[in-house]
Amino acid sequence: MSLDGEQHMNGRQHILRFLLILFFYAGVANLFAQQYNIRNYSDPQQVGQSQVYALLEDSRSYIWMGTWGGGLTRYDGLNFQNFTREDGLLSNYIQALHEDGQQQIWIGTDRGLCRYDGRQFQTISFADGANRAVNSITHAPNGELWIGTLQGLYQLRDSLLHPIDIRPLPSNTPVRSCLMDRYKRLWIATNQGVMRIDDSGRRLFGLEEGLTSLDVQGLLEDRQGHIWMATGSSGINIFDGARIARFEGSNEIEESGLANCLFESKEGNIWVGTQLKGAYVWSRADSSYSYLGQTEGLESNSVKAIIEDRWGHIWLGTSGGGVSCYFGRQFLHYELRDGLLDEHIYALHRDSADRLLLGTGRGLTQLDKGQLRHFNASNGFKNIKIKALHRDYEGQLWIGTEGQGLAIQDSRGYRWLRGWDGLRGDIVQDFAQDTAGHIWVAMADAGICELIPNPADSLGVGYRFQHYGQQIKESYVSKLLIDEQFRLWWAGRRRGIGYITEDSLRTFGRADGLKDLDVRSLVEDRYGNLWGGTGRAGIFRMNIYAEQPQIEHFGRTDGLTSNNIYLLAFDNEGYLWVGNNKGVDRLQLDAEQNIIAVRHFGRNEGFKGGETCTNAVVNDAQGGLWFGTLNGLTHYIPGSNRQNTGSPALHFTQINLFYESLETTPYAEWALPWGGLRPGMTLPHGQNHLGFNFIGINYSNPEAVRYQWRMKGLEEGWSPLSNQRNVTYSNIPPGDYTFLLRAYNEDGFGTAPPLQVSFAIRPPLWETWWFQLTAGLLLVLLTTALLRARINRIKRRAKREREQLELEKKLLQLEQKALQLQMNPHFIFNALNSIQGLIGQQDHRKARYQLAKFSRLMRATLENSREGLISLEEEIETLRDYLALEQFSRGHSFDFDIQTAEGLDTELVQMPPMMIQPFVENAIIHGLGRRSEGGKIALRFTRNNGQLECSVTDNGIGRAAARQRKSQQEQQHKSMALQVTQERLDLLGGGAGKRKSLEIIDLQENGEAKGTKVLLRLPYVEA
Repeated sequence: MSLDGEQHMNGRQHILRFLLILFFYAGVANLFAQQYNIRNYSDPQQVGQSQVYALLEDSRSYIWMGTWGGGLTRYDGLNFQNFTREDGLLSNYIQALHEDGQQQIWIGTDRGLCRYDGRQFQTISFADGANRAVNSITHAPNGELWIGTLQGLYQLRDSLLHPIDIRPLPSNTPVRSCLMDRYKRLWIATNQGVMRIDDSGRRLFGLEEGLTSLDVQGLLEDRQGHIWMATGSSGINIFDGARIARFEGSNEIEESGLANCLFESKEGNIWVGTQLKGAYVWSRADSSYSYLGQTEGLESNSVKAIIEDRWGHIWLGTSGGGVSCYFGRQFLHYELRDGLLDEHIYALHRDSADRLLLGTGRGLTQLDKGQLRHFNASNGFKNIKIKALHRDYEGQLWIGTEGQGLAIQDSRGYRWLRGWDGLRGDIVQDFAQDTAGHIWVAMADAGICELIPNPADSLGVGYRFQHYGQQIKESYVSKLLIDEQFRLWWAGRRRGIGYITEDSLRTFGRADGLKDLDVRSLVEDRYGNLWGGTGRAGIFRMNIYAEQPQIEHFGRTDGLTSNNIYLLAFDNEGYLWVGNNKGVDRLQLDAEQNIIAVRHFGRNEGFKGGETCTNAVVNDAQGGLWFGTLNGLTHYIPGSNRQNTGSPALHFTQINLFYESLETTPYAEWALPWGGLRPGMTLPHGQNHLGFNFIGINYSNPEAVRYQWRMKGLEEGWSPLSNQRNVTYSNIPPGDYTFLLRAYNEDGFGTAPPLQVSFAIRPPLWETWWFQLTAGLLLVLLTTALLRARINRIKRRAKREREQLELEKKLLQLEQKALQLQMNPHFIFNALNSIQGLIGQQDHRKARYQLAKFSRLMRATLENSREGLISLEEEIETLRDYLALEQFSRGHSFDFDIQTAEGLDTELVQMPPMMIQPFVENAIIHGLGRRSEGGKIALRFTRNNGQLECSVTDNGIGRAAARQRKSQQEQQHKSMALQVTQERLDLLGGGAGKRKSLEIIDLQENGEAKGTKVLLRLPYVEA
């Protein structure tokens, strides 16, 4: 049996082939013609319920899904968030969704209307308090909200729903759809026709106006301003402003049953959600139509709602199949249910007739113009794992198997070559054919074998075998390639790579810069570079025509999804496709063949095959690529892979303060309902730990979104790109800040301008400018005051020191004067003269006694003059000697008495010397001078009010009589002694308060002078 034609077949073979074709083609051809890139969300744990009756893309690009029984679901491309009655939703049965100009979501349920503002749900009541099922919601540019219910039309006024007069229709007529057109006219669809309401009144469109059925289910205004009306049983009607006409594609729609909804895409195509046949799509460009249903990949054929997101993807809400997202035809995927013989596609080959051959785990399959043809044990081949395919110059098909050697298929059938035929190995990995027609075979168990045609072979094999396993020292060869210089390159799993020529052989390994010796794939570009894929080190590039080839590696750090590489291929546009264990990466190269961009295609991007198989890739005539995977066959359609120029829809989802949502803190007033901050937020200096949660919505490739951020005022540059969707700043210093955020999609298109929020952290009181200014002024004033006080203290101390010096100087002078005045010369003369008289009387004993007293007095006077303070006892002894000598000199004309107060310790009490003597002398000379006998002098020492009081009392003639005495010398002595003593007392501070330091008191009795009392007050000082 031949894959090229039907020659050499007899009739029986024709019949068998025909039956096999019928068996394998049944139900397959149309499936291959109608593959679409569709992603389904039908898990109740995601969507909430498989019955999705309403869809909405809001202004933030979230997809909202209203389910019949599962509540409300919000989807951001990564996560589903469900809302039910437990969250405040009015009912879990939803059939209408709408967003107004204030970004509020309105939800129509079977029990009425509610509103969601981003934080909580609020029920809107009907004016009469009844519950009514809401079918449709729309609003006017001025914000008026119109509600279509099963019991008439209502308008929201004063927070209540009020009925609207729709005569001539009954007020309780079911309103199934509401539409506000571009002219601010309201259209409502009912089971009795269509009504238009505007400022001029109401107009009803029925059968007489051209409607083909009064039972109208949905309304649509297209870009031309035409109103489309979907009827329940007679297709679509279009009102062009003048008349109603039946849509030309209504016949096909009628076959699908009820038309549930209408939608116009950005391309101008009209989508009709039907009850039985999925979505009907009418192309405005060429008036063609197509269907999108279960056959094309939807989970259900009952389509209840259709919307288009900002990236141009079509979302379909179905009854029983959840939500489906249609991405367009970028990759077509084929699996067992599409008629494949086996899901494991290990080898691919395209022949000159553009037929695709598939080597599977259970035989061989041919794909030709959408028709499948299988070859296995049932029709002459084997149920065997095929790892390599090649068609030689003669048209023979070479089939490499795993464990059964190789087969050569031509018009005569199959010839098998095994190890015992001279091949040595039975695990074939790849083929190559050189210009001489020699076939090179790569094997996993015998290295490389060259098959040289040998027509004269007596064994009938037809080839001579030349083995290179020992020369290259590699038994496991996975890939062969013949370069522009006709060198045969091989890739091994243990020894790296190398090439073979007629006269040389070279190997490249670790010593040449190869990081991984497990090389699985090789491909040459048009610039003379050899690219290789390894098992652990990504891909490498080397210029194989340079004298000293340099090897450069690229891996995950350069943007590749994985370092585990299975295949390499260049497409017609110059992109390098890299197959790995997670899908394929498409590498964009510059003129120097450096990688400038990497885009990954996995399951989320429509590449449903997942892990690719080693070297299972082939280009087709249309510039597409076919990939063999472990989960079927995947076809990349050229031209459909447009760049995603739509930047992600970037939003803040939550702002945190110390890991708690800002909405739960005392600063909740600054949090916006949908995330973000109101302008002007200012926080105290202690509230400086902020976190930002965000998301960049990108339904084309949700997981490929990367983010950058920057805290202006804290950071100079942007952060590295990251898939992290939150960032936290702790211990933010006081200041004004703006947090900037941007997101990039899989093709590098980012948000511009960046998303931003601004806020401020107040400084503590001590860091505010006015506090610092005040503190600075106070500091200056305090410093000035302290300096002035210091200066004043220095001045005062200097003044005190100066005054002290002056005082000491003056005291010294006064003491000198006191010393000069202490002893009256007459006293000294009289005392010595009296002693001389005793000597003359031969009273030597008495003379010696008086002379000793005199000498003791003179010695004490001189010694005390050198002291600042002496004890009271010393002062008393001096005064006693002085009075005794005066008493002796004056012939005992007076007596004296010295007394101290009880408790006064005369040894401890200190006083200036010679303070009392002048007053005692004055009392003797002037008070008692005229008395020959009976004179008395009394000295008393007491402590009073912290002072030492000394009194000198005489019973003399008094001061008045004494003034009459004319002795100039004595008067002069008296005056100077009293003046010096008074100055000394004033300097010593003997007075306290109003008490004088010196008082002279005249003693009288009945007006007659009885003597004089002198009172001195000295500071009380103890040693």
